[in-house]
Amino acid sequence: MPGKNIRPELSALGIRKSPNPILPRVFSKIKKLDIKKNLLVVDHGCGQLRNVNSLLELSRRLILVDTEVQITKKHKFFDKHLNIKEYVKQKYNNANIKVLDDIAFRNSKVGADFIFSINVFDVILPKTRSIILSSIKRNLSTDGTLILIVPRNDTWTLRRCTNDNKYADGYVFHNHGAFTFYKNWNRQSITNLLKRHRYKVVHDISTYKYLCLFCTIQLSNS
Repeated sequence: MPGKNIRPELSALGIRKSPNPILPRVFSKIKKLDIKKNLLVVDHGCGQLRNVNSLLELSRRLILVDTEVQITKKHKFFDKHLNIKEYVKQKYNNANIKVLDDIAFRNSKVGADFIFSINVFDVILPKTRSIILSSIKRNLSTDGTLILIVPRNDTWTLRRCTNDNKYADGYVFHNHGAFTFYKNWNRQSITNLLKRHRYKVVHDISTYKYLCLFCTIQLSNS
């Protein structure tokens, strides 16, 4: 069994890839909301910065969060091999961008207006989901919003999900000497998870290929 050798970082797509295709729908929805300017936006699970340019259209104040392994590793950013902090410093010196590993973020309380989790919950194990949802709750402002984007119903991936590679509540795939994890969520299963962690779904703009939920912290007397 893969055990601790499951590496969600191996699933991250690089900056050369186009941004997540549901983001234009997300931004369109946000523009219809009554929100303040100078937002503080967090990309939790920023990976290899696939979506950073899109998020900078929403706000120039970003916090990028991922595992220490992902942040410190040298990635190929076009023609250079740099870690995430190095690339951000060179490329985005006109924006207010901080880079934190997930443990530092877990111990912070930044009061974010929006925290994005994009293509993360399909590749992490149950225990990690609980840790991340607790961390996000701690770092949202009292009226902040978690935007949870989870890919689903990928035909090519689902064809590879068999009884032989079942693991936890999903499946594992061998990947470059380690394993990656995959879970195909549906609306009910993801909503149940959010409720257990006291999140309330306030907007659902999901498509067949992507779950996309706007969530706020559930007040104790609600």
